[in-house]
Order: sequence, then structure tokens, then C-alpha cells
Amino acid sequence: MSKVGCAWAVTGVLGIILVSLGVLGLFDPQGAQAANDNDPFGAPPSVWFFVSQIIVGLLLMVWPVFLQYRIKRQSGVEGA
Repeated sequence: MSKVGCAWAVTGVLGIILVSLGVLGLFDPQGAQAANDNDPFGAPPSVWFFVSQIIVGLLLMVWPVFLQYRIKRQSGVEGA
């Protein structure tokens, strides 16, 4: 695997992790706050925090696919 392919795979994995943590936080915000070692008994993060986390994770998952499509389209290798 090339360095670019490895970087894209890491970006996709980070996106998957962000989305999964965001979804878990939406369903259990107090549990997500309890995992915060700095302030485990504080107020849980807002819903918008978790929604933005999910959006960023989805963008990280889609970005490598979009770039790969663009590179193939610019190089003229549409079917590969």
C-alpha cells in the first residue's frame, strides 16, 4: 500500500471512530461525560457537540473516496 493509500485508510478509520463515539454520545451523554477523566461528574456535552462530531467523522470518511475519484477522473482512468 502506498503512503497516500495508507494515509487515506487512517483518515477513514478516524472518521469511523468519530462517528461511532458521536452516536454513542447521542444515546448516552452522561456515559460520555463519565469517560472524561478531567471532570467525570460534570455536565454532559450538548447534543450539538455530538452532532458536529458525527458530521466531521462522516466528512473524514467521505474525503478519501472523493479524492480518489477526482484523481482517477483527472488522470483519465475512469474504469479503474
